[in-house]
Amino acid sequence: MPLKTLLLTLFIHAHPCSDSIPSLLSFHQEDIDTVFAYYKTKSITVRLKTGESYTYQRDQWKNITLNSTPPSIDHAIFVLDATFTRVEVPPSFPGGPQAWDAYLQKVCSETQNQRLIKRKGPAVVEVQFIVAFQPKMAM
Repeated sequence: MPLKTLLLTLFIHAHPCSDSIPSLLSFHQEDIDTVFAYYKTKSITVRLKTGESYTYQRDQWKNITLNSTPPSIDHAIFVLDATFTRVEVPPSFPGGPQAWDAYLQKVCSETQNQRLIKRKGPAVVEVQFIVAFQPKMAM
């Protein structure tokens, strides 16, 4: 076998195409060790009990309907697709409202912020928070 053919053969075997990973629909819950949902990258990694690990990007699972995959994969898909517009548990500052007031007083009294407050004058400040989480679950 010529050297070029040998190198090409080795390269093909060493780098399988993305189509070679199993479909999320092919897994069984009893074969899954852990499923990780990564909010920032919108990806899911399935680690099997055999040690094999597969990562799926959103375009590889966006058309999968819930309850068609094992529960741990369903949960990961649900978490990454969920958009919350109303909270179930309202946010709270560690230490309660008094700690929040103390924190705001501290921030407003810092030198660089005092200069800005004096220059701009009284104002209404509206703050919006988007809380994201990166669950790492073992199911």
